[in-house]
Amino acid sequence: MIRYLFISSIGITLLSLVYILFLKKQTFFQQNRLTLLLGLIISLLFPAVNMLSYTADIVAIQSLPTVYLPELTIGEGTSVKETLTTINYWSILLWLYIGITSALLIRFIFSNIKLIRFISKSKWEKFEGNHLVFTEGKYPTFAYLKYIFWDNSKELNKKEQLLILRHEETHVKELHSIDIFAMELIKILFWFHPAIYIIDAALRTQHEYIADKKANEMTNDASYGQLMVRSLFEDLSLSVGHGFQFSTVKTRIKMLKQERSAQWKRAFSIVSLISILGSIVVLQSCVDNEVRAMNDQLKDVNVKTLYGFNIEDKTYWDTQGKIFSSNLEEGTSTITSDQLEPGNIETINVIKETSKMPVMFHGKVDGIIVMTFRDALKSPIISQIKSLPYTERDYDAEKEFASKMANVEQDKEEIFEVVENPAGAPNGMQAFYDKLGQNIKWPKELARTDVEGKVYVQFIVNKEGKAEDVKVVRGLHPSLDEVARAAVEKTVVDWHPATQRGQVVKQRLILPVHFKL
Repeated sequence: MIRYLFISSIGITLLSLVYILFLKKQTFFQQNRLTLLLGLIISLLFPAVNMLSYTADIVAIQSLPTVYLPELTIGEGTSVKETLTTINYWSILLWLYIGITSALLIRFIFSNIKLIRFISKSKWEKFEGNHLVFTEGKYPTFAYLKYIFWDNSKELNKKEQLLILRHEETHVKELHSIDIFAMELIKILFWFHPAIYIIDAALRTQHEYIADKKANEMTNDASYGQLMVRSLFEDLSLSVGHGFQFSTVKTRIKMLKQERSAQWKRAFSIVSLISILGSIVVLQSCVDNEVRAMNDQLKDVNVKTLYGFNIEDKTYWDTQGKIFSSNLEEGTSTITSDQLEPGNIETINVIKETSKMPVMFHGKVDGIIVMTFRDALKSPIISQIKSLPYTERDYDAEKEFASKMANVEQDKEEIFEVVENPAGAPNGMQAFYDKLGQNIKWPKELARTDVEGKVYVQFIVNKEGKAEDVKVVRGLHPSLDEVARAAVEKTVVDWHPATQRGQVVKQRLILPVHFKL
Protein backbone atom coordinates (compact mmCIF):
# COMPACT_ATOMS: atom_id res chain seq x y z
CA MET A 1 0.00 0.00 0.00
CA ILE A 2 2.79 2.41 0.91
CA ARG A 3 4.60 1.60 -2.35
CA TYR A 4 1.41 2.26 -4.30
CA LEU A 5 0.74 5.60 -2.57
CA PHE A 6 4.36 6.66 -3.12
CA ILE A 7 4.49 5.90 -6.85
CA SER A 8 0.99 7.28 -7.46
CA SER A 9 1.91 10.44 -5.57
CA ILE A 10 4.93 10.93 -7.83
CA GLY A 11 2.66 10.66 -10.87
CA ILE A 12 0.16 13.13 -9.41
CA THR A 13 2.94 15.59 -8.60
CA LEU A 14 4.33 15.39 -12.14
CA LEU A 15 0.85 15.90 -13.59
CA SER A 16 0.32 19.06 -11.55
CA LEU A 17 3.72 20.43 -12.60
CA VAL A 18 3.04 19.64 -16.26
CA TYR A 19 -0.27 21.51 -16.10
CA ILE A 20 1.23 24.58 -14.44
CA LEU A 21 4.24 24.77 -16.79
CA PHE A 22 2.76 23.77 -20.17
CA LEU A 23 -1.05 23.48 -20.24
CA LYS A 24 -2.48 26.17 -17.98
CA LYS A 25 -2.34 28.98 -20.57
CA GLN A 26 -3.28 26.90 -23.61
CA THR A 27 -6.72 27.31 -25.21
CA PHE A 28 -7.15 23.60 -25.96
CA PHE A 29 -9.68 23.25 -23.17
CA GLN A 30 -11.09 19.84 -24.10
CA GLN A 31 -7.62 18.46 -24.71
CA ASN A 32 -6.41 19.84 -21.39
CA ARG A 33 -9.34 18.20 -19.66
CA LEU A 34 -8.57 14.89 -21.35
CA THR A 35 -4.87 15.20 -20.47
CA LEU A 36 -5.67 15.73 -16.79
CA LEU A 37 -8.03 12.75 -16.71
CA LEU A 38 -5.64 10.43 -18.55
CA GLY A 39 -2.76 11.58 -16.36
CA LEU A 40 -4.76 10.66 -13.26
CA ILE A 41 -5.67 7.27 -14.73
CA ILE A 42 -2.01 6.54 -15.48
CA SER A 43 -0.90 7.71 -12.03
CA LEU A 44 -3.52 5.67 -10.19
CA LEU A 45 -3.99 2.50 -12.22
CA PHE A 46 -0.54 1.69 -13.57
CA PRO A 47 1.11 1.37 -10.12
CA ALA A 48 -1.87 -0.73 -8.98
CA VAL A 49 -1.45 -3.18 -11.88
CA ASN A 50 2.24 -3.54 -11.09
CA MET A 51 1.49 -3.98 -7.41
CA LEU A 52 -0.93 -6.83 -8.21
CA SER A 53 1.73 -8.52 -10.33
CA TYR A 54 4.08 -8.27 -7.36
CA THR A 55 1.82 -10.11 -4.93
CA ALA A 56 3.77 -13.34 -5.41
CA ASP A 57 6.71 -11.73 -3.60
CA ILE A 58 4.66 -10.58 -0.62
CA VAL A 59 4.92 -12.77 2.45
CA ALA A 60 1.78 -13.18 4.51
CA ILE A 61 2.46 -13.84 8.16
CA GLN A 62 -0.35 -14.49 10.61
CA SER A 63 0.65 -13.10 14.00
CA LEU A 64 -0.68 -13.83 17.46
CA PRO A 65 -0.07 -11.39 20.29
CA THR A 66 2.04 -12.33 23.28
CA VAL A 67 0.24 -10.89 26.31
CA TYR A 68 2.46 -9.38 29.00
CA LEU A 69 1.18 -8.61 32.48
CA PRO A 70 2.43 -5.50 34.32
CA GLU A 71 5.92 -5.90 35.72
CA LEU A 72 6.48 -6.79 39.38
CA THR A 73 9.56 -5.24 40.99
CA ILE A 74 11.19 -7.08 43.91
CA GLY A 75 13.71 -5.12 45.96
CA GLU A 76 13.62 -1.94 47.99
CA GLY A 77 9.89 -1.77 48.60
CA THR A 78 8.07 -4.26 46.42
CA SER A 79 5.81 -2.50 43.96
CA VAL A 80 3.87 -3.08 40.82
CA LYS A 81 5.19 -1.07 37.87
CA GLU A 82 2.81 -0.76 34.98
CA THR A 83 4.39 -1.45 31.64
CA LEU A 84 4.91 1.81 29.78
CA THR A 85 2.42 2.44 27.05
CA THR A 86 4.45 2.80 23.90
CA ILE A 87 3.45 4.91 20.96
CA ASN A 88 3.12 3.04 17.70
CA TYR A 89 3.61 5.89 15.27
CA TRP A 90 2.79 3.79 12.23
CA SER A 91 -0.51 2.75 13.80
CA ILE A 92 -1.29 6.36 14.70
CA LEU A 93 -0.61 7.49 11.14
CA LEU A 94 -2.69 4.64 9.75
CA TRP A 95 -5.66 5.41 11.99
CA LEU A 96 -5.30 9.12 11.28
CA TYR A 97 -5.41 8.38 7.54
CA ILE A 98 -8.42 6.06 7.96
CA GLY A 99 -10.21 8.57 10.20
CA ILE A 100 -9.78 11.55 7.88
CA THR A 101 -10.55 9.46 4.80
CA SER A 102 -13.73 8.14 6.42
CA ALA A 103 -14.82 11.65 7.46
CA LEU A 104 -14.29 12.99 3.94
CA LEU A 105 -16.17 10.06 2.42
CA ILE A 106 -19.09 10.60 4.80
CA ARG A 107 -19.15 14.31 3.93
CA PHE A 108 -19.15 13.48 0.21
CA ILE A 109 -22.02 11.02 0.61
CA PHE A 110 -24.11 13.40 2.71
CA SER A 111 -23.52 16.27 0.27
CA ASN A 112 -25.01 14.17 -2.51
CA ILE A 113 -27.85 12.92 -0.34
CA LYS A 114 -28.66 16.53 0.56
CA LEU A 115 -28.88 17.53 -3.10
CA ILE A 116 -30.90 14.46 -4.08
CA ARG A 117 -33.39 15.13 -1.27
CA PHE A 118 -33.64 18.76 -2.36
CA ILE A 119 -34.41 17.65 -5.93
CA SER A 120 -37.14 15.28 -4.73
CA LYS A 121 -38.82 18.01 -2.66
CA SER A 122 -38.44 20.93 -5.07
CA LYS A 123 -40.43 22.12 -8.04
CA TRP A 124 -38.76 21.32 -11.35
CA GLU A 125 -39.61 21.28 -15.04
CA LYS A 126 -38.11 20.47 -18.42
CA PHE A 127 -36.94 23.39 -20.52
CA GLU A 128 -35.36 22.77 -23.92
CA GLY A 129 -34.43 19.25 -22.81
CA ASN A 130 -32.95 20.38 -19.49
CA HIS A 131 -34.16 19.42 -16.02
CA LEU A 132 -34.49 22.74 -14.19
CA VAL A 133 -34.77 22.56 -10.40
CA PHE A 134 -35.97 25.85 -8.95
CA THR A 135 -34.03 26.73 -5.80
CA GLU A 136 -36.08 29.76 -4.65
CA GLY A 137 -32.84 31.40 -3.56
CA LYS A 138 -31.77 28.48 -1.33
CA TYR A 139 -29.01 27.55 -3.79
CA PRO A 140 -27.31 29.57 -6.54
CA THR A 141 -27.40 28.38 -10.13
CA PHE A 142 -25.22 25.35 -10.86
CA ALA A 143 -25.18 22.03 -12.73
CA TYR A 144 -25.39 18.68 -10.98
CA LEU A 145 -25.53 15.43 -12.97
CA LYS A 146 -28.46 15.86 -15.40
CA TYR A 147 -30.03 18.66 -13.35
CA ILE A 148 -29.58 22.41 -13.51
CA PHE A 149 -30.27 24.09 -10.19
CA TRP A 150 -31.84 27.40 -11.17
CA ASP A 151 -31.98 30.32 -8.76
CA ASN A 152 -35.31 31.81 -9.84
CA SER A 153 -35.07 34.54 -7.19
CA LYS A 154 -32.63 36.50 -9.38
CA GLU A 155 -33.95 39.06 -11.84
CA LEU A 156 -32.56 38.30 -15.30
CA ASN A 157 -33.65 39.30 -18.76
CA LYS A 158 -34.34 36.68 -21.40
CA LYS A 159 -30.91 36.91 -23.01
CA GLU A 160 -29.10 36.58 -19.70
CA GLN A 161 -31.19 33.55 -18.81
CA LEU A 162 -30.34 31.86 -22.11
CA LEU A 163 -26.61 32.59 -21.75
CA ILE A 164 -26.45 31.16 -18.25
CA LEU A 165 -28.62 28.23 -19.26
CA ARG A 166 -26.27 27.41 -22.15
CA HIS A 167 -23.30 27.58 -19.75
CA GLU A 168 -24.85 25.12 -17.30
CA GLU A 169 -26.26 22.97 -20.10
CA THR A 170 -22.70 22.48 -21.37
CA HIS A 171 -21.65 21.11 -17.97
CA VAL A 172 -24.50 18.59 -18.17
CA LYS A 173 -23.92 17.49 -21.77
CA GLU A 174 -20.14 17.21 -21.34
CA LEU A 175 -20.63 15.02 -18.25
CA HIS A 176 -18.48 17.30 -16.13
CA SER A 177 -20.18 16.02 -12.99
CA ILE A 178 -18.63 12.60 -13.62
CA ASP A 179 -15.20 14.22 -13.66
CA ILE A 180 -15.95 16.01 -10.40
CA PHE A 181 -17.28 12.86 -8.75
CA ALA A 182 -14.11 10.98 -9.70
CA MET A 183 -11.92 13.85 -8.45
CA GLU A 184 -13.76 13.98 -5.13
CA LEU A 185 -13.14 10.25 -4.59
CA ILE A 186 -9.47 10.63 -5.52
CA LYS A 187 -9.17 13.59 -3.15
CA ILE A 188 -10.65 11.44 -0.40
CA LEU A 189 -7.87 8.87 -0.90
CA PHE A 190 -5.08 11.39 -1.46
CA TRP A 191 -6.27 14.16 0.88
CA PHE A 192 -2.71 14.53 2.19
CA HIS A 193 -1.23 15.40 -1.21
CA PRO A 194 -1.16 19.13 -2.13
CA ALA A 195 -0.87 18.38 -5.86
CA ILE A 196 -4.27 16.68 -5.95
CA TYR A 197 -5.93 20.00 -5.07
CA ILE A 198 -4.02 21.72 -7.86
CA ILE A 199 -5.30 19.13 -10.33
CA ASP A 200 -8.83 19.41 -8.96
CA ALA A 201 -8.83 23.18 -9.42
CA ALA A 202 -7.28 22.80 -12.88
CA LEU A 203 -9.95 20.36 -14.02
CA ARG A 204 -12.77 22.55 -12.74
CA THR A 205 -11.20 25.55 -14.45
CA GLN A 206 -11.09 23.72 -17.79
CA HIS A 207 -14.77 22.84 -17.31
CA GLU A 208 -15.59 26.51 -16.87
CA TYR A 209 -13.56 27.51 -19.93
CA ILE A 210 -15.42 24.92 -22.01
CA ALA A 211 -18.81 26.13 -20.77
CA ASP A 212 -17.87 29.79 -21.21
CA LYS A 213 -16.80 29.15 -24.79
CA LYS A 214 -20.12 27.46 -25.62
CA ALA A 215 -22.17 30.22 -24.03
CA ASN A 216 -20.14 32.95 -25.71
CA GLU A 217 -20.76 31.40 -29.13
CA MET A 218 -24.44 32.35 -28.76
CA THR A 219 -23.72 36.06 -29.09
CA ASN A 220 -21.61 38.24 -31.34
CA ASP A 221 -21.22 41.04 -28.81
CA ALA A 222 -19.63 41.30 -25.37
CA SER A 223 -22.83 40.53 -23.49
CA TYR A 224 -21.59 37.27 -22.01
CA GLY A 225 -18.41 38.86 -20.68
CA GLN A 226 -20.48 41.71 -19.27
CA LEU A 227 -22.74 39.19 -17.57
CA MET A 228 -19.76 37.64 -15.80
CA VAL A 229 -18.48 41.04 -14.74
CA ARG A 230 -21.79 41.83 -13.09
CA SER A 231 -21.13 38.99 -10.62
CA LEU A 232 -24.77 38.19 -10.17
CA PHE A 233 -24.36 34.96 -8.29
CA GLU A 234 -22.85 33.92 -4.98
CA ASP A 235 -20.10 31.32 -4.76
CA LEU A 236 -21.23 27.75 -4.34
CA SER A 237 -19.96 25.90 -1.23
CA LEU A 238 -20.82 22.45 -2.55
CA SER A 239 -17.92 20.49 -4.02
CA VAL A 240 -20.02 18.19 -6.20
CA GLY A 241 -21.62 20.73 -8.54
CA HIS A 242 -20.64 23.41 -11.06
CA GLY A 243 -21.44 27.01 -10.24
CA PHE A 244 -21.71 29.72 -12.86
CA GLN A 245 -18.96 31.63 -11.03
CA PHE A 246 -16.62 28.83 -10.03
CA SER A 247 -13.35 30.32 -11.28
CA THR A 248 -12.37 33.97 -11.05
CA VAL A 249 -14.19 36.22 -13.49
CA LYS A 250 -11.02 38.03 -14.51
CA THR A 251 -9.25 34.84 -15.60
CA ARG A 252 -12.28 33.52 -17.47
CA ILE A 253 -12.80 36.75 -19.40
CA LYS A 254 -9.10 36.79 -20.25
CA MET A 255 -9.32 33.26 -21.67
CA LEU A 256 -12.40 34.23 -23.71
CA LYS A 257 -10.44 37.04 -25.36
CA GLN A 258 -7.17 35.14 -25.74
CA GLU A 259 -6.14 34.06 -29.22
CA ARG A 260 -6.13 30.37 -29.91
CA SER A 261 -2.89 28.61 -29.12
CA ALA A 262 -0.71 27.39 -31.96
CA GLN A 263 -1.60 23.87 -33.09
CA TRP A 264 1.90 22.53 -32.54
CA LYS A 265 1.47 23.16 -28.82
CA ARG A 266 -1.04 20.32 -28.73
CA ALA A 267 2.03 18.08 -28.58
CA PHE A 268 2.58 19.23 -25.00
CA SER A 269 -0.24 16.95 -23.87
CA ILE A 270 1.18 13.87 -25.56
CA VAL A 271 4.70 14.57 -24.31
CA SER A 272 3.34 15.18 -20.82
CA LEU A 273 1.49 11.87 -20.67
CA ILE A 274 4.50 9.99 -22.02
CA SER A 275 6.72 11.67 -19.41
CA ILE A 276 4.40 10.74 -16.56
CA LEU A 277 4.09 7.15 -17.76
CA GLY A 278 7.85 6.90 -18.29
CA SER A 279 8.59 8.23 -14.81
CA ILE A 280 6.23 5.71 -13.22
CA VAL A 281 7.77 2.88 -15.25
CA VAL A 282 11.28 3.92 -14.16
CA LEU A 283 10.23 4.14 -10.51
CA GLN A 284 8.50 0.78 -10.69
CA SER A 285 11.56 -0.71 -12.37
CA CYS A 286 13.80 0.57 -9.57
CA VAL A 287 11.50 -0.99 -7.00
CA ASP A 288 11.35 -4.26 -8.95
CA ASN A 289 15.15 -4.38 -9.21
CA GLU A 290 15.40 -3.94 -5.47
CA VAL A 291 12.86 -6.71 -4.97
CA ARG A 292 14.71 -9.05 -7.33
CA ALA A 293 17.98 -8.36 -5.50
CA MET A 294 16.27 -9.12 -2.22
CA ASN A 295 14.77 -12.30 -3.62
CA ASP A 296 18.23 -13.49 -4.68
CA GLN A 297 19.42 -13.00 -1.11
CA LEU A 298 16.34 -14.72 0.26
CA LYS A 299 17.02 -17.80 -1.85
CA ASP A 300 20.40 -18.26 -0.15
CA VAL A 301 19.36 -19.73 3.22
CA ASN A 302 22.04 -21.24 5.47
CA VAL A 303 20.05 -21.86 8.66
CA LYS A 304 17.64 -24.56 9.75
CA THR A 305 15.55 -22.26 11.93
CA LEU A 306 14.82 -19.01 10.12
CA TYR A 307 14.07 -15.84 12.06
CA GLY A 308 11.91 -13.08 10.62
CA PHE A 309 11.50 -9.62 12.14
CA ASN A 310 8.52 -7.39 11.44
CA ILE A 311 9.56 -3.75 11.56
CA GLU A 312 7.23 -1.06 10.24
CA ASP A 313 5.97 -2.28 6.85
CA LYS A 314 8.66 -4.91 6.17
CA THR A 315 9.67 -8.39 7.31
CA TYR A 316 13.45 -8.85 7.55
CA TRP A 317 14.81 -12.40 7.21
CA ASP A 318 17.95 -13.64 8.97
CA THR A 319 18.88 -16.12 6.24
CA GLN A 320 22.54 -16.36 7.32
CA GLY A 321 22.01 -16.53 11.08
CA LYS A 322 23.64 -13.16 11.71
CA ILE A 323 21.22 -12.09 14.45
CA PHE A 324 20.07 -15.36 16.03
CA SER A 325 21.04 -18.97 15.63
CA SER A 326 19.08 -21.76 17.32
CA ASN A 327 17.22 -25.01 16.77
CA LEU A 328 13.45 -25.09 16.80
CA GLU A 329 12.32 -27.58 19.41
CA GLU A 330 8.85 -28.97 19.59
CA GLY A 331 6.59 -26.20 20.84
CA THR A 332 9.42 -24.02 22.15
CA SER A 333 11.87 -21.44 20.92
CA THR A 334 14.79 -19.82 22.69
CA ILE A 335 16.06 -16.28 22.17
CA THR A 336 19.68 -15.95 23.24
CA SER A 337 20.65 -12.41 22.19
CA ASP A 338 21.49 -10.12 25.11
CA GLN A 339 20.41 -7.14 23.03
CA LEU A 340 16.76 -8.17 23.03
CA GLU A 341 14.38 -8.04 26.00
CA PRO A 342 11.32 -10.30 25.72
CA GLY A 343 9.24 -7.37 26.92
CA ASN A 344 10.05 -5.64 23.65
CA ILE A 345 8.40 -8.41 21.64
CA GLU A 346 4.79 -7.69 20.76
CA THR A 347 4.03 -10.88 18.84
CA ILE A 348 5.77 -14.17 18.14
CA ASN A 349 4.63 -16.59 15.47
CA VAL A 350 6.19 -20.04 15.15
CA ILE A 351 5.66 -21.84 11.83
CA LYS A 352 6.64 -25.49 11.62
CA GLU A 353 4.36 -26.73 8.83
CA THR A 354 5.89 -26.32 5.38
CA SER A 355 2.51 -25.54 3.83
CA LYS A 356 2.21 -22.44 6.00
CA MET A 357 5.69 -21.13 5.20
CA PRO A 358 6.42 -18.63 2.43
CA VAL A 359 6.98 -20.55 -0.80
CA MET A 360 10.54 -19.25 -1.18
CA PHE A 361 11.57 -21.14 1.98
CA HIS A 362 9.95 -24.50 1.20
CA GLY A 363 12.40 -27.36 1.69
CA LYS A 364 15.14 -25.04 2.96
CA VAL A 365 14.30 -24.64 6.66
CA ASP A 366 12.81 -26.77 9.43
CA GLY A 367 10.87 -23.92 10.96
CA ILE A 368 10.30 -20.18 10.98
CA ILE A 369 9.99 -17.79 13.93
CA VAL A 370 8.58 -14.35 13.12
CA MET A 371 8.71 -11.56 15.71
CA THR A 372 7.07 -8.16 15.83
CA PHE A 373 8.69 -5.58 18.11
CA ARG A 374 7.14 -2.99 20.34
CA ASP A 375 8.05 0.64 19.70
CA ALA A 376 9.93 0.67 23.01
CA LEU A 377 12.78 -1.25 21.41
CA LYS A 378 15.77 1.10 21.42
CA SER A 379 18.84 -1.00 20.79
CA PRO A 380 21.59 -1.54 18.18
CA ILE A 381 19.84 -4.73 17.10
CA ILE A 382 17.40 -2.71 14.97
CA SER A 383 20.14 -1.37 12.69
CA GLN A 384 21.51 -4.91 12.38
CA ILE A 385 18.11 -6.29 11.45
CA LYS A 386 17.51 -3.58 8.84
CA SER A 387 20.65 -4.70 7.01
CA LEU A 388 18.97 -8.07 6.28
CA PRO A 389 17.04 -8.92 3.10
CA TYR A 390 13.34 -8.18 3.47
CA THR A 391 9.89 -8.62 1.98
CA GLU A 392 6.77 -6.51 2.37
CA ARG A 393 4.54 -7.27 5.33
CA ASP A 394 0.98 -8.37 4.69
CA TYR A 395 -0.80 -9.29 7.92
CA ASP A 396 -3.84 -11.48 8.19
CA ALA A 397 -4.11 -11.74 11.95
CA GLU A 398 -7.92 -11.73 11.85
CA LYS A 399 -7.92 -14.76 9.58
CA GLU A 400 -5.62 -16.59 11.97
CA PHE A 401 -7.81 -15.61 14.91
CA ALA A 402 -10.99 -16.67 13.12
CA SER A 403 -9.37 -19.99 12.25
CA LYS A 404 -8.55 -20.59 15.90
CA MET A 405 -12.14 -19.81 16.90
CA ALA A 406 -13.52 -22.16 14.25
CA ASN A 407 -11.50 -25.01 15.73
CA VAL A 408 -12.26 -24.33 19.38
CA GLU A 409 -15.14 -26.79 19.41
CA GLN A 410 -12.94 -29.51 17.96
CA ASP A 411 -9.96 -28.78 20.19
CA LYS A 412 -11.04 -28.09 23.73
CA GLU A 413 -7.44 -27.60 24.81
CA GLU A 414 -6.81 -24.67 22.48
CA ILE A 415 -4.69 -22.04 24.22
CA PHE A 416 -5.48 -18.39 23.54
CA GLU A 417 -3.41 -15.27 23.96
CA VAL A 418 -5.96 -12.53 23.32
CA VAL A 419 -9.57 -13.12 24.38
CA GLU A 420 -12.74 -11.11 24.86
CA ASN A 421 -12.67 -11.57 28.65
CA PRO A 422 -9.14 -12.26 29.94
CA ALA A 423 -8.32 -14.31 32.99
CA GLY A 424 -8.08 -12.35 36.22
CA ALA A 425 -7.36 -12.61 39.93
CA PRO A 426 -10.43 -13.02 42.20
CA ASN A 427 -9.76 -9.88 44.28
CA GLY A 428 -8.21 -7.79 41.54
CA MET A 429 -4.71 -7.59 40.12
CA GLN A 430 -3.38 -5.27 42.83
CA ALA A 431 -4.23 -7.87 45.49
CA PHE A 432 -2.60 -10.54 43.32
CA TYR A 433 0.63 -8.56 43.04
CA ASP A 434 0.66 -7.89 46.78
CA LYS A 435 0.36 -11.61 47.49
CA LEU A 436 2.89 -12.52 44.80
CA GLY A 437 5.38 -10.08 46.30
CA GLN A 438 4.95 -11.75 49.69
CA ASN A 439 5.60 -15.18 48.17
CA ILE A 440 8.86 -14.10 46.52
CA LYS A 441 11.85 -14.20 48.86
CA TRP A 442 15.33 -13.16 47.82
CA PRO A 443 17.59 -16.28 47.98
CA LYS A 444 20.04 -16.14 50.88
CA GLU A 445 22.96 -17.22 48.71
CA LEU A 446 22.47 -14.08 46.60
CA ALA A 447 22.07 -11.66 49.50
CA ARG A 448 25.59 -10.24 49.13
CA THR A 449 25.84 -10.36 45.35
CA ASP A 450 25.05 -7.71 42.78
CA VAL A 451 22.80 -9.93 40.68
CA GLU A 452 19.76 -8.01 39.48
CA GLY A 453 17.58 -8.03 36.41
CA LYS A 454 14.37 -9.48 35.03
CA VAL A 455 12.93 -12.98 35.00
CA TYR A 456 10.11 -13.67 32.54
CA VAL A 457 7.66 -16.31 33.74
CA GLN A 458 5.18 -17.79 31.29
CA PHE A 459 2.11 -19.62 32.54
CA ILE A 460 -1.29 -20.79 31.38
CA VAL A 461 -4.47 -20.08 33.34
CA ASN A 462 -6.51 -23.23 32.81
CA LYS A 463 -10.28 -23.57 32.78
CA GLU A 464 -10.29 -24.11 36.54
CA GLY A 465 -8.47 -20.82 37.13
CA LYS A 466 -5.18 -22.42 38.18
CA ALA A 467 -1.68 -21.99 36.77
CA GLU A 468 -0.25 -24.77 34.65
CA ASP A 469 2.83 -25.22 32.49
CA VAL A 470 4.62 -22.54 34.54
CA LYS A 471 8.11 -21.97 33.15
CA VAL A 472 10.80 -19.34 32.80
CA VAL A 473 11.13 -18.22 29.18
CA ARG A 474 14.03 -15.91 29.94
CA GLY A 475 16.03 -16.27 33.11
CA LEU A 476 18.50 -14.30 35.17
CA HIS A 477 19.99 -16.72 37.72
CA PRO A 478 18.92 -20.30 38.49
CA SER A 479 17.95 -19.43 42.07
CA LEU A 480 16.00 -16.31 41.10
CA ASP A 481 14.38 -18.15 38.20
CA GLU A 482 13.08 -20.88 40.51
CA VAL A 483 11.89 -18.39 43.14
CA ALA A 484 9.87 -16.48 40.55
CA ARG A 485 8.48 -19.62 38.92
CA ALA A 486 7.43 -21.20 42.23
CA ALA A 487 5.82 -17.99 43.46
CA VAL A 488 3.71 -17.65 40.33
CA GLU A 489 2.64 -21.29 40.50
CA LYS A 490 1.66 -20.86 44.16
CA THR A 491 -0.12 -17.52 43.77
CA VAL A 492 -2.15 -18.08 40.61
CA VAL A 493 -5.05 -20.01 42.14
CA ASP A 494 -8.81 -19.59 41.96
CA TRP A 495 -8.57 -17.08 39.11
CA HIS A 496 -11.50 -16.26 36.90
CA PRO A 497 -10.72 -18.22 33.72
CA ALA A 498 -10.74 -16.49 30.36
CA THR A 499 -13.81 -16.67 28.13
CA GLN A 500 -14.17 -16.28 24.39
CA ARG A 501 -17.63 -16.00 22.80
CA GLY A 502 -19.21 -17.43 25.90
CA GLN A 503 -16.83 -20.38 26.16
CA VAL A 504 -14.28 -20.92 28.92
CA VAL A 505 -10.81 -21.21 27.39
CA LYS A 506 -7.19 -21.41 28.46
CA GLN A 507 -5.07 -18.27 28.26
CA ARG A 508 -1.29 -17.92 28.09
CA LEU A 509 0.32 -14.99 29.92
CA ILE A 510 3.85 -13.75 30.61
CA LEU A 511 4.78 -12.01 33.85
CA PRO A 512 8.04 -10.02 34.12
CA VAL A 513 9.56 -10.10 37.63
CA HIS A 514 12.23 -7.46 38.18
CA PHE A 515 14.75 -8.31 40.91
CA LYS A 516 16.28 -5.00 41.95
CA LEU A 517 18.93 -4.38 44.59
